Amino acid sequence: MSLLYSGTLRRSHRKVCVSSTHAYVFSNCTHGQAQSVLLTFDLYSTTHTSFNIGPQKGEFLDEIVKREAPRRVLELGTHCGYASVRILHLLPPSGKLLTVELDPPTADRGEEIILVAGFKHQQVSVCR
Repeated sequence: MSLLYSGTLRRSHRKVCVSSTHAYVFSNCTHGQAQSVLLTFDLYSTTHTSFNIGPQKGEFLDEIVKREAPRRVLELGTHCGYASVRILHLLPPSGKLLTVELDPPTADRGEEIILVAGFKHQQVSVCR
């Protein structure tokens, strides 16, 4: 890991706590419902600093996924799983998301949120 990336990561973790975002979404969403997970992320980000891409950029991401209609997607940076859930929600049932997260605890939390949203292990692989 480069020193620049490492320093940026340390500074940003002070401002944004992945565990508190995860805890809020996990506790307040309706499990098994991807849309509820996304809305809970959006609600959290109205009162807390958050790295999730949010509804405006999320809609842009949705448009790209719909237009391209991929069967397989590679995501670099899982973080809390917000974009992962948006992408998975639009993939066909046979679709697959491969998401890569460098920080193992962050990858674990992101994967848990993806599963809470109702997606199955055969639909997603989280690489640590």
